[in-house]
Amino acid sequence: MEYQRKTARPNQSFTSQKITTYELRKICRAENAKLRINDRQKLTEARTMDSKLHYQLIRKQRGKLNRFIDELQVGNNCFKGDENILEGWKLHFANLAKQSEPTNFDQEYFSLIDSEYSQIIEICQEVYDHEVVSTEEFEKAIKKLNRNKSADIFGITTECLIYGGETLEYMLLNIINASFKHCYITNSLKTGTLSPIFKNKARKSVVLPVITSKKVSYEDEKWFMKDKLMPVVNKTAHIGIQRDSRDTTASTIEENLKKARRTLYSLMHQGLHGENGLDPITSVSLLQTFVFPVMFYGLEVLLPNGKNLDSITKQYKKIIKQILSLPVNVADPAIYIISGLLPAEAIIHKKALILFGSICRADCNATEWKIAERQLGLKTFKSNSWFIVLKTIFLKYGIQDPYTSLFDQTITKLKWKHMINQKVNTYWTERIQQDSLMFSSLQYLGGMYRIGKCHPTASTCSANIRDISRIPIRLKILTGSYILQTKRAVFNITNPDPTCMLCGKSDETLSHFLLVCTELENIRMTLIREIIEVCSVLFAKYKLNIKFDLLTILINPYYYCGEQWNSRNLISDIDQLLEPLCRCLCYKLHAKRYQLLDIQTKPRTVRKLAK
Repeated sequence: MEYQRKTARPNQSFTSQKITTYELRKICRAENAKLRINDRQKLTEARTMDSKLHYQLIRKQRGKLNRFIDELQVGNNCFKGDENILEGWKLHFANLAKQSEPTNFDQEYFSLIDSEYSQIIEICQEVYDHEVVSTEEFEKAIKKLNRNKSADIFGITTECLIYGGETLEYMLLNIINASFKHCYITNSLKTGTLSPIFKNKARKSVVLPVITSKKVSYEDEKWFMKDKLMPVVNKTAHIGIQRDSRDTTASTIEENLKKARRTLYSLMHQGLHGENGLDPITSVSLLQTFVFPVMFYGLEVLLPNGKNLDSITKQYKKIIKQILSLPVNVADPAIYIISGLLPAEAIIHKKALILFGSICRADCNATEWKIAERQLGLKTFKSNSWFIVLKTIFLKYGIQDPYTSLFDQTITKLKWKHMINQKVNTYWTERIQQDSLMFSSLQYLGGMYRIGKCHPTASTCSANIRDISRIPIRLKILTGSYILQTKRAVFNITNPDPTCMLCGKSDETLSHFLLVCTELENIRMTLIREIIEVCSVLFAKYKLNIKFDLLTILINPYYYCGEQWNSRNLISDIDQLLEPLCRCLCYKLHAKRYQLLDIQTKPRTVRKLAK
């Protein structure tokens, strides 16, 4: 039996409640969007290696329950519950404070030392003449205290002492002078928060034998420092660089990649994991701020080449591809054009050239300057000297001779950096744009490589999560890595049929998928009409008298900007009006295709990062 819903007059109270709830949720969503935009703005504007922001991000993902414990073991006793755990801590620290009998010492000798210690203290107190601490000394000491630290058990921080006023300053000064005068510190001043501090107690002075040739062998010799035998090791760390007896560069790169991977994992819960995470602009900004400085640390001194350069370049590209949600087999120029990043080789060269600029600006009596003058004046290109390798980098980018730069005192730090950035950026912009022409999959990407800025198709004008989730599909279509039947037929060993599995009328190419397939016509018809109207208005507004291809517009609406590429108004209009429509169309066609083919989409989980 079928029941029909009775039609009745809507209840005004119920209708008003629904409208109020709708408006409230709308306001809440708007406020949450503002918070996401502000957080994203902070991340994109952060300084390189901003440790304070980095720890804030890590602290935010840990939640609140990590700082509590529910069980404490003290000796043979187990304490459970809040009050019992506090008693356990009290017992533990009380045992630490008690004077214990030293069983490993001679008791008579220990008593003698204790008696001598007491006599020394008494003599020092008798001859001690207290010098009053002045107000100037007190203020100077207060200013040296570290700020932004945790409060003590009474909620007092360093800022309380600095901004406490004259009354507090007077009272503290009297307490300090009284303690110094009587050589006594009250128990109230000893109250504080105890926390374990783990220190690296490894020896810093070691012997590292350097093997310069495989044909030469060395004998193990014993080295002593202050009558202590120094350990002989094969690898040791020095100011962050792994000094190795065989290959320092390879060891340093391996250690840097480990640290960079840890940094990546620490930021995963903030959305730095590609799919279902932060938008590409914010993700790339996080990489530049926290990850890449760790990855390339110290490499400007080592200048890796060959397999060492290949290893760090491989990991560098893999991380970028995963953050952009692109497959590993996508063409390399695509990731640089989309992310606006330089290749790993260019980053290392920039750091080395900037380091050489610092040596040039140093005093002529400086050790580094003297070494540079001697090496550049005497060594040939067959030498393995750092300055000779740098000389080849100068020739590569068309920079003036390094020996001439060494004596040029007119170049300031800003001028030198500006020249280096201009030369390196120009070289790699031309090279990557030329390399992109060699890949047929990048025919719609165009030569729009702007170093330091992401491609507009990877950007979003809002913090809308739905809009961000559509970017990966958009980028796969743009870079030619979206899998259709024609591509599967070419690269699959089983040689599947390239015909479209939806309509079965022709090969499933990119143009067929976006424009022709009849099974997707219902989704395509309305959006394409809007895209054509908006595109016509924009092209007429900016007087672009060219015939445009609809397929190219759908894949990359910025392709026809041409000489108008630097026009902010044109790019802004495309960002606001045309790109959202194209992105929506691509995503809806993709979702409908997967639905009709009954293809399961990937679960919304955090993607595993590069190893």
